[in-house]
Amino acid sequence: MSEQKPGLGILGCRAVLAMFCLMHGLYKFGVFGHMTIRGFSQELAALGIAAPSFTAYLLSGGLVLSGVTLLLGCFHKIACGFIVVYLLGSIWFVSGGSYFNPKGFEYAIALLAVAIVLWRQGPGPMAYVVQFESHKASGKRA
Repeated sequence: MSEQKPGLGILGCRAVLAMFCLMHGLYKFGVFGHMTIRGFSQELAALGIAAPSFTAYLLSGGLVLSGVTLLLGCFHKIACGFIVVYLLGSIWFVSGGSYFNPKGFEYAIALLAVAIVLWRQGPGPMAYVVQFESHKASGKRA
């Protein structure tokens, strides 16, 4: 029987959620694909979201920043909190109560669960926070 490493599961969840945030945020900024921040702003306006241009930059930038911080393993509670709010907004405004695709919220619910678990469990191994805390506890400089 092999030795179990529960922290590796958390690390995997953190990596998947980070990649979702990075890819989704960069897509909305128009780094790849056909979406642009202007197009995202127009979609938000069509949904009745207030200040769609500001909101588009806020959401896209928040996703990219959350992805980076999750990859590094720092500020995970703030990143996960933003992701939870973002996904709840997606479920409320975009899905229209439909569970299945193309505008369903089943994917958002799965990511929401991952974000909540990471928020509660912590960043797991290979996180900047873990490295910093171990140096602080031993009296070494980070």
